Amino acid sequence: MEHLDARLGTIAAMTPRCRTVADIGCDHGLLIAALLESGRCDYGIAADINPRPLEKARRLLTEHRSKLDELARYLYEKETITGSECMKIL
Repeated sequence: MEHLDARLGTIAAMTPRCRTVADIGCDHGLLIAALLESGRCDYGIAADINPRPLEKARRLLTEHRSKLDELARYLYEKETITGSECMKIL
């Protein structure tokens, strides 16, 4: 997974734990991918009017689907996760 720059990292850190998050104008999809991978949200909606960034976001999420599914299973079972537990999965 690509690392977030300072701006997106700040946004991710400010995002509370939630069931669903929407990233309108998602561009490359890094923010929503990071929120899903970290377990900060269970479901994400990525939207952009430009088809190229939207396709990149779709590809990024598809590439990491198995890890996201594994993380979702863990959260479903345990209901919470620490940073170190998350990193073991990722």
